[in-house]
This record gives sequence, C-alpha cells and structure tokens, in this order.
Amino acid sequence: LIHSIYTYTRQEQSAAVGLIRQFSTTGAFFGQQFNFGPKIIRAKNYKMPALYYMLNDLNMIDSLLISDLRASSSNKRYIYSSNSLNPVNFREIMFGKISPFESPIQILSTIGKDIFFDKNINEDLSIHDFFIKFCPPRMIDNIIDPIMYGIYATNSKSLSLQFCLNSAWKHAGTRFFLARFLLSPNEFPLKKNSLLYNEIMQPTFSLSKDSKFWGMISTTTGLSGLMGILENQLSSKPELKINLNLNSKIEKISFRKNKTKAVLKISKSLHEFDHVFSTVAAPQLYHVLPTRLIELRNSLESIKYSSVASVMLEYSTKDVGDFKLEGFGFLVPSAETSIAPIIGVIFD
Repeated sequence: LIHSIYTYTRQEQSAAVGLIRQFSTTGAFFGQQFNFGPKIIRAKNYKMPALYYMLNDLNMIDSLLISDLRASSSNKRYIYSSNSLNPVNFREIMFGKISPFESPIQILSTIGKDIFFDKNINEDLSIHDFFIKFCPPRMIDNIIDPIMYGIYATNSKSLSLQFCLNSAWKHAGTRFFLARFLLSPNEFPLKKNSLLYNEIMQPTFSLSKDSKFWGMISTTTGLSGLMGILENQLSSKPELKINLNLNSKIEKISFRKNKTKAVLKISKSLHEFDHVFSTVAAPQLYHVLPTRLIELRNSLESIKYSSVASVMLEYSTKDVGDFKLEGFGFLVPSAETSIAPIIGVIFD
C-alpha cells in the first residue's frame, strides 16, 4: 500500500492522502517454495521495473537481495525474524538465532512427531492449528509467522492451510514433512495455463527480451527497512499532502447522512475522507463497520481464516447501504466453487 502511494505521488496530483496503519513494523521473507505473495517481495518470472526504479530513487539498489530459483535449497533463502534478516538453512534452524528448539530433547521430540505423528487431515484448518500439533510454539513465532507476515501480512491463525500453503496441505501426511517443507526447493510451480497465471500473475510482469529472471526479492534490512525509508520520504515532504498515522487502530467507520464523506474514528479522534480503501482482515473489519450493514457484517464475521489476509474494499459514498455481496463467497474459495485463490475483492 505504501509502495502504491509512493508511485501515486510521483505523478502530478492534488488530492490529500491519509494512511492509517495499526502497526509500525512489517516482516519480510523470500525463498523458493511459495507461489503467491505481494509483488513487492515476489517476482516469479521477470524483474519488475517499478520496484527497481523505486529502489534506485531511494538509493537502495546496493541493498537489494535476489533469490535465484535455481539455487540450491540451502542457499540464498532468508527470513526476517527477531528484527533481522536471517538465512534459512539446516544449521540456522537447528542451532542459530531463529532456532525454535530450546533443548536437544525438544529437537528429538519434534523429529519423532514429524516421523510418527499422523498429520493426515480431512478438512481445512488454519496454518497455526496445523503446525502447533507437532511443532514447539517457538517454531511458529520464529519461522512460520514471519513467513506468513512477509507474504500475506498477517499471522498464521487467520490463514487457510489448504490455500496459503498448498504444498503443506498435499504432503501433510508424509514422514519428514517439516524438513521437506523448510528446506526443499519449489516442487509446485504455478502452471502457465492456470486461471490464476493467465488472469492475475502474467499481466503484473513486464515481459521483454532483456528481462532478467528473478526469484524472491528483499533488501538487506528486510522489507521493514524499505517501509521505514518510504514513510520518511512521504512524511518529510509537505507538498505531497500525505498524512501518516502509524500505530493507529481504526475504531469505527461511519458515513455522513448525505453520503459524501466517510468518517473514521482513530485513537478517539475523527477523520473525514472522500474515499476509504481498506486492507483490514475480515474479522477486524466486521467490528468497525456500521451495525446497520447487517448482511455485510455477517459475511465478514463468518470468515475465520482465508486465502487472503486483506479484504480490499473501497466504500462508495453514493450507495453505501447497497453492497453487492456475491464476491465474499470467494474469499474462502472451496474446491467445488473456485479454480484459484482470489487475490482480493473491490466494491466501488
């Protein structure tokens, strides 16, 4: 979102922009086994000029890190955890700073559960609920959650195992699953004839003869470093008319009777906007919407975890009470009704 606002301010514009974010930090991960994620940390097929130009503008080219998909499984794979970017390999996982194991006994216990514990599952569940069955809590805190924050911007409790970690879902019942999950190369590439590739992924990349093949990308400080620099750039220039509100929780959303303004209650103060773009997770969005939007609130409340962390919405100032709800059924796509995960839904 901050990257989009930065790009927006590079063009001539007169509108004022307010950005409200509940937290001030962002995790970052790049590796080889994931097929989906935000463009700013993933370039599955080709180098992305927009990101490259932005890093150049910010004098950050030297901090760029690239993971070649053809590299060995223990090479050039990193995770942003414990306030630093750490390599992900066997040695670091077992004995390094991000190691989830507090003692040799815990290592043996986890290996035993990985080999003998029945991990076959008949229905979808959250990523957290799956891993906590046979991993120590520190595995989720140090490795699983940072991966999920880096890709989906939320923790493992709100994400679907089947749709966010499909490789884990398919191979959950195999022995040595955990080792394969953390260290194996990408075994499930995105099929070029799939709906997701043709309609969503392919158009996002700039294809040219001299395009360089990239894997996952990040910076030496993780994406949180990039976010901090972007925030400084935006907030230090009054002419851009950017108002940043970090560590600020949106407590309530309401609308003027004439439907010309949206009013957000933030830290006990009110802010008016012509348009509101929301990237709030469905369960949290439920709590801040007006109570009169019964059908919309019920739909959001029913989404416990999903294949997307954010519900992308723009609240219309013309027909606020007439939301069309067809799209919400696909935020948690089932095998019967959806071919591919839905990136987001926009109501205008």
